[in-house]
Amino acid sequence: TIFAAMIVAVTGASGHIGINLLPLLIEKGYEVRVLVHKNTKAFEGMDVTPVKGDLMDKQSLIECIDGAQVLIHLAGVITLEKKSAEVLKVNIEGTRNLLDAAKELGVKKFIFFSSIHALNVFPLTGIMDETRELNKESPFDYDQSKVKGEEMVMEASGNGFSTVILNPTAVLGPNDFKPSQLGRALIQYYKGNIPATLNGGYDFVDVRDVADATVKAIEKGRNGHRYIISGNWKSIMELGETVHRFGGSKAPKITVPFWLARLGAGFLNHFSSGKDEERLFAPASLDTLENSHRNISNQKAIHDLGYHPRYFDQTIRDTIEWFKLNNYLP
Repeated sequence: TIFAAMIVAVTGASGHIGINLLPLLIEKGYEVRVLVHKNTKAFEGMDVTPVKGDLMDKQSLIECIDGAQVLIHLAGVITLEKKSAEVLKVNIEGTRNLLDAAKELGVKKFIFFSSIHALNVFPLTGIMDETRELNKESPFDYDQSKVKGEEMVMEASGNGFSTVILNPTAVLGPNDFKPSQLGRALIQYYKGNIPATLNGGYDFVDVRDVADATVKAIEKGRNGHRYIISGNWKSIMELGETVHRFGGSKAPKITVPFWLARLGAGFLNHFSSGKDEERLFAPASLDTLENSHRNISNQKAIHDLGYHPRYFDQTIRDTIEWFKLNNYLP
């Protein structure tokens, strides 16, 4: 008998998570189709079928999804600004278009990439897990776009259409071609371009662990369930110290309180990069660092998916090594 490989369609495949995910899907023997918006350079030489398209162009979505049993929706616009019409349009309308097309074409499983920001971080005490309410009060359009996305995905599930939601924390790791916001921050820390540190911290997760959890969610993710994909909570000071331990500049000695960071954000941004699109001290990142939950549970993902996050040190070491090999760092 000839065994036809299961087709898995992926949107946002040229992003940081996508690039780490594709090789795992190929290794599993899936036939992989990717929706390509602009950039194909990221997966050159990989055994994938690119389909030119756009989340706003339904015909291209149909082309990409037709015949696929699984759809992994990674595409989306990320911003650290409070308001963004583009984020709302692409993240909400795009997800709606995909859901419509997927249901129409008989896709069996829809894996939606949300974010930890879709869930309410308050109270900051106790454990933050999948039972948290959606973050409907957030002033940030990005958070709202993920909240709305989750609601649509949950609503669509059933009648042979299985949906799984993944909520990663702050993603860091190798194969960061763009580089991502966090990747850029790590580069700036390494070079010693960050004049001061902040009191807060964050839960960091390795991009390879996120990719691995996604592959496991294809087989093991339960319909109508969400899974928090978290790693380790580290303070910004610890991040700086770990980068220093693996060859980076010494971590800044000055710690700035948040009210001052907000006031001096322009000054700090100018020092840390000088480029507007690379502002490390945007309102969303300051809010996130100030109000970050120190105990974000990944027990459900461990139990259901067999998820195993690696150590923070390993992530930092491998990321720095990758940036050096690829000439982002000297």
